[in-house]
Amino acid sequence: MTQIIAVTYAYLLGSIPFAYISGKLFGRLDIRKHGTKNVGTLNVLEVLGLGEAAFTLVGDVGKGMAAVFVAQFLGVNEATLMLSAFAVVVGHNWPFWLKFHGGKGLATTMGVALALAHLELILVGMMYGALFFLLKRHSPLSNVIAFLFLPLFSWYFGRSFIFILGFSAIALLRVLADFKSWYRDLLRLIAGRPHTPLRSLASFTPSLWEKKKHKD
Repeated sequence: MTQIIAVTYAYLLGSIPFAYISGKLFGRLDIRKHGTKNVGTLNVLEVLGLGEAAFTLVGDVGKGMAAVFVAQFLGVNEATLMLSAFAVVVGHNWPFWLKFHGGKGLATTMGVALALAHLELILVGMMYGALFFLLKRHSPLSNVIAFLFLPLFSWYFGRSFIFILGFSAIALLRVLADFKSWYRDLLRLIAGRPHTPLRSLASFTPSLWEKKKHKD
């Protein structure tokens, strides 16, 4: 019974759509009908601004951490713990409250990793930074590839098979949930086209997004 409670709680917690709440609370709008229409932090940044995006990010990361902490508090076994971690990301991506139309799970996955595997998350972040420049700033493709290394880093640190299996499943969720974004990035990269960032993100770091000038 405790196992069912932990996993169900994790899914329902993951289903809390902080991006949607941010849109309604601060902008009186449905974030699903604006910008990229994604229920996530970057779309909130694009449509509403930095403060609203920070609120969304903290909420999405926090619910990933909370799902893990509650499962640990309930004293569940490792398999149920990892299933709860998986369920909170599923909840974010396919939330019950929004008729299963959710985000891509990046921030919630980060929350889970912060609670369970912060060393692995640091390495994933470093890999993302390297890939970001190696793959010509194609961010979605870079972060999806980086998170595929999460279970490999867990293996390197001597985690259990169940732990590695759980993170493998979560990494695959990133691939599935963000398929359109990273696939478009891959096509752009093959065609030699630059990645076009969100306007708000570009405004923070304009030097990163300037197109290379033609040589004389």
